[in-house]
Amino acid sequence: MNYMTFWESIRHLRRKGLISRQWRVSDIRPHLKGQFAMKSIETIPANQSISRDGKVKGDYVLRRNRPPMAFRLGNGLYELIDDPTG
Repeated sequence: MNYMTFWESIRHLRRKGLISRQWRVSDIRPHLKGQFAMKSIETIPANQSISRDGKVKGDYVLRRNRPPMAFRLGNGLYELIDDPTG
């Protein structure tokens, strides 16, 4: 079986048109439950995101020195930094 990382899974959902360019945890939850722990689905986007202006950074970006993978747009809305659909 071919396993994808969390962010590979999000890119896959985007390529297939299963989630919109700007998405919320509630949009990805039905697609990722069973593949990832619910706690991971609910926390990874916030932890590994950054605001467009760079002022707001998630915990993984700040403390774990991981690169941001999504823009945090506010009100629980996210967008992949490297969206595969252009």
